[in-house]
Amino acid sequence: MSRCEWTNSDIDVMIEELKNQKTLGNQAQSGWKSDAWTSVCKRVNSEGSQKGAPKTAKKCQDKFGALKNAYKSLHFICEQRHQGLDGMRKEDGCSNRGMMRSGRLLLFHDDMFALVDGKIATGAKAFHPSETIGTSLPSQSSEMPESQSPEAESQSSPSQIEQTPGAGAPSPIQTSLSNGSSLASISSGLSTQTPAPPSRKRVRAESDSPEPEAYKRRRRQADSLSEVAVALRAIGDGLSATEATPQRRRKAIAQLEKDGEFSPESKRRVLRVFRKHMDIADTFLGITDKETRTGYLLDELNDIDLL
Repeated sequence: MSRCEWTNSDIDVMIEELKNQKTLGNQAQSGWKSDAWTSVCKRVNSEGSQKGAPKTAKKCQDKFGALKNAYKSLHFICEQRHQGLDGMRKEDGCSNRGMMRSGRLLLFHDDMFALVDGKIATGAKAFHPSETIGTSLPSQSSEMPESQSPEAESQSSPSQIEQTPGAGAPSPIQTSLSNGSSLASISSGLSTQTPAPPSRKRVRAESDSPEPEAYKRRRRQADSLSEVAVALRAIGDGLSATEATPQRRRKAIAQLEKDGEFSPESKRRVLRVFRKHMDIADTFLGITDKETRTGYLLDELNDIDLL
C-alpha cells in the first residue's frame, strides 16, 4: 500500500483552505471542526500534486498537527535566542535541522503563525487592540464639560467649594482654623504620632538616566544561562534514574499523554521511538518545560525520518 506524499504545493493548498475555513468560523478553541478537514481533504486531492495515496481528512489533520508542533518548536527557539525569524533563516546551526533542511517550516511560517496564534507574523494587517478601542470610543472633548482654567480654580472661594454637590464635611484642620486655632497646635498634634521605622530593603537610587545597554545585555545573558543550567540539571536527573526500564517508559508515555501536543498518528511514532531508544524517553522525561519537551521529540523524529 502506497503512503501519502506531501509536497510544498499540497501544504500550500491545505493552509490556504484552512485560512478560508477560519474566516467561515470553523475554528474553535479546542481545534478545527470536522467540516473544515472535509473541505481541506477535497481541495488537496483536487488541486494538490496527487502523489502517493489519496489524502484523507485524517491524514490532513495529522500533517497539520506535525507542522504545528514543528512551528511551536522553532518559535520557542527564536524566543530563547532573542532573535527573529530572519536571524533563523541566516543561521545554519538550527536545532530543528530536519525541517530547516526541507525549508517547509520557513516557507509557511507566516501562515502557520496566523493559523496557530491568530495573527500575522510580519505585522502587516495585524490586529491592534489599542487602535480599535481608540477609534470606537468618542472623543474626550465631546463628552467632558469644559474645565475651568487654573487661575479660575485658584480663585474659587471656600463658600463655592462648600456648595459643590457631593462635597463632604470640612476636615478637622479646616474647622480648627475657622475657630481661630493656631498652626502650632496642629503641628504639635501631628508630631506626637510615632514615625514608621525606615525600610532596610536596598533599592536602586532614582535616576533620570536609563540603565546602560551593556548592563541590560549582561543581565539577559545571565538569565538565559541560568535557564539552561536548570534544564541541564533536570535532564541529568532524568538520565540518572534508577528505576527499571518498563517503569521509566510508562512514565514517559504518561507524560506524553498528559502534554497532548501530538496527533494519534504522531503518538504512535513517538511510542516506537520510546520502545527502541530508552535514552530518548529518559531525556524527554527529564525535561521540565512542556514546549522544550515537544521540540526535543520533533528533533528526534526528524533525525530518525519518522515525521
